[in-house]
Amino acid sequence: MEVKEAIYKRQSIRGFLSKSVDNELIIEILKAAIQAPSACNIQPWEFIVIKGKAKENLVKALLSAYKKEKRPSRTQASMPEKYKNRMKQLFEAIKTFAEKTPNFDIWQGSLSFYNAPVVIIVAKHKEIAYLRLLDIGLAIQNLMLMAQNLGLSTCPIGLTLRYEDIIKETLSLPDTLELVLTIALGYPDNSLYINKFRATKIDLKECVHWIE
Repeated sequence: MEVKEAIYKRQSIRGFLSKSVDNELIIEILKAAIQAPSACNIQPWEFIVIKGKAKENLVKALLSAYKKEKRPSRTQASMPEKYKNRMKQLFEAIKTFAEKTPNFDIWQGSLSFYNAPVVIIVAKHKEIAYLRLLDIGLAIQNLMLMAQNLGLSTCPIGLTLRYEDIIKETLSLPDTLELVLTIALGYPDNSLYINKFRATKIDLKECVHWIE
């Protein structure tokens, strides 16, 4: 698959098959991730791969915490109206697909990683500057595009970070780590209507400014 094809075919998948993913493929995906550029080559990323019983235990812990407390976003920062409107448009657009998918729930789906057999947690050391999230984002994009190239699908999930304390406790992760993102990885279940949804992208004129 060419880079252009991988970029345009990639989408967030919200329902996975139980089919396992070979470790060799995961390693190939992670090797692609760390080819990303980073400031002064500090390579600020850490990846934790969760599979099998460990993943099952994590999902149980997250769903249990959710049933006790539906937590708000970690950040409540305001944003300009045009960005809020894009969020509203997304949730309105996805609603029809969700309603046609039996038992679909965005909260519980996210906290169970949409039944993906593999979860990759992306993290950084707490003392790494916040600005270096840019570098980590580049690595994440490499990761998702390589997964697409290998016939796998992904879903970057930020909602899980509302339960960062539960994740770190369940997996015995060191307190020095700050979680950046969780990524569901596996083979897509194309029988689910929710996986027919693709988010629309804005027109270039809304975000590109030419100065000559």
